Amino acid sequence: MKFTLIRLNILFLLLLLLSCSRTVVQEKSETNLDSLFKNSFEAFQALRLEQGMYRDARLFEGTDFHPISIATTGMGLMALCIGQEMGWIQDGAAQAEKTLRSILGKQDGFSPERSKDGFFHHFLELNSGAQAWGSEFSTIDTALLMTAVLFASHYFDTDTLSRDAEALWNSIDFKAALKEVDTGAMFMKMNAMGGGDTTAVTLPYSEYMILAHLIKLQNPTSETVDQFWSQHYGSITTLPKSTYGDYELLTDQAGHYLSSFTHLFNYYFCSAFSSSKEYVSQLSSTKMADQLWWRNQSYSKPYWGHGAGSGYPDGYDVNAINNNPNHIVSPSIIAGYLAVYPEGKEDLLNLWNSKEGQIEWENKKILWRFIPDKTWKPKEIIGIDFGLMLFGLASLPEYLGTSFFMTHLPSLENQ
Repeated sequence: MKFTLIRLNILFLLLLLLSCSRTVVQEKSETNLDSLFKNSFEAFQALRLEQGMYRDARLFEGTDFHPISIATTGMGLMALCIGQEMGWIQDGAAQAEKTLRSILGKQDGFSPERSKDGFFHHFLELNSGAQAWGSEFSTIDTALLMTAVLFASHYFDTDTLSRDAEALWNSIDFKAALKEVDTGAMFMKMNAMGGGDTTAVTLPYSEYMILAHLIKLQNPTSETVDQFWSQHYGSITTLPKSTYGDYELLTDQAGHYLSSFTHLFNYYFCSAFSSSKEYVSQLSSTKMADQLWWRNQSYSKPYWGHGAGSGYPDGYDVNAINNNPNHIVSPSIIAGYLAVYPEGKEDLLNLWNSKEGQIEWENKKILWRFIPDKTWKPKEIIGIDFGLMLFGLASLPEYLGTSFFMTHLPSLENQ
């Protein structure tokens, strides 16, 4: 009996030690995820400029030269909402108000150049707001910015932000970007004196669904706009599709595959997408197809994530199924899919712990693009593409959850 009791006590101690060990490992994993989340927010703060606008990118080493990006400025505004909600900053509203003043040209010496229809250049000079890099008056970048402005206005709900957001909303004629109802064609570029550039037109389906949604929101009683939206975006049945494996995926033309960021941008910036079971089901399909392509490459580890950003060996690269010759992994894509695949956080933690894709910058560690089995290190972090890392982590139930985005995204209900 005494021997049996000793064995039971030893067994109890072993079980207790095992339980403690699991708790320590779990706490360590959660700490790593916390660090990745907070550091991803800090990366956006590092892209922020004195006047409240955001650089397109920043170098990991050397002297920065990238101009302001209108789209990244929008993501920066949404980052402020996340940072405030997480308690990492206390002055998010004041920072957002400063950004809106700059966007509207209310800061001394800074006045963004815009088309007659109200659209912004893709890139702006840092000090003046003038056109940078010969960039176009971009409809999608303006749509990303406007969506984020409305998001921040709804979240912070200050009189100043509400007034300035409404002023910006009323200063842009999004319907001017609609070229043709029957085909769903929209202009990608606008002319300085008004109207669209007929040499740059896009057809459904792509991230331009965000632009289409703003056209619908701004013209709720227009029969023409209602026909345009219903015919091309009211259901996925009319949209072109491509098949990969067992998955039927939305695309811009049959036989072609879109980068995963396309679908994820629509999820985080278009309430009509993220509130639709049809579209969210598509998001799950694109995630599984993305993973399947990587499994077909026979890697020993579960790499995946077709995104865009720093290219190999340099430049900019957009990757998708059957269009990723250098096998660049985008951890921000893995993070973006956490909204429908929270289990993906384990893949991020595995990358973090193995240091694959881990870059130390501004005394903070982040995950960014990498190539398996190569020592390649990207030269810069690009805000527009890195944003999905922050948004995806925020969507986890242990942080802000997907409802955070659904609550504050512009929609017919909260306009």
